Amino acid sequence: MTDCAQVQEAISALADGEDPGLDPSLVEAHVATCPSCRSQREFIHGLRRSKLREAETQDDLAPAVVRSARMLDGVWTWTFPRGVLAICAVVIALTSFGDLLGGSEIDGHDARHLGAFSLAYVIALGVVVVRPARARTVLPISVVVTAALVITAVIDVADGAVSLSRELSHTPEIISLIAVWALTRQGLRDASGDSGPIRSV
Repeated sequence: MTDCAQVQEAISALADGEDPGLDPSLVEAHVATCPSCRSQREFIHGLRRSKLREAETQDDLAPAVVRSARMLDGVWTWTFPRGVLAICAVVIALTSFGDLLGGSEIDGHDARHLGAFSLAYVIALGVVVVRPARARTVLPISVVVTAALVITAVIDVADGAVSLSRELSHTPEIISLIAVWALTRQGLRDASGDSGPIRSV
């Protein structure tokens, strides 16, 4: 006589497409007379139907993804902050080259170091000019550079180490920070969907 444990194992095996170990006709005969095993088979078949149900139709997200990718890649129209940043980058680059060539008022070795760091900052600004969506990445760099210049300028002017007019040469760095911040805000607004159609530059 076939017991319920064997039949229930066979039911599970049949549901998984495996060898039940019993003749399927014996399983069917037992299930027809056993409410417990019949309930077990209905439960297993119900689980399989719920797992194998047809996939739900999803919206096509490709256009939105392409739009976001283009926007994040900085395909914007030229704006005032972007133009100002380009001018600042050129001015700082000229000063950097002057320091690198030893044309600065400070010691030649220190001037070349300052020129190298300034040139690196110019490259970061250039990246934002070409790809404004990178403004959010460059913003922390701009904050650190500008804060360091302003703090040291205040200290040096107060100590009489340098003249105020000399420290005013760092004005482009301050303006560049404002421009990078403005481009960061613009990028966040566009990412939220407030902007109009994307236009190539």
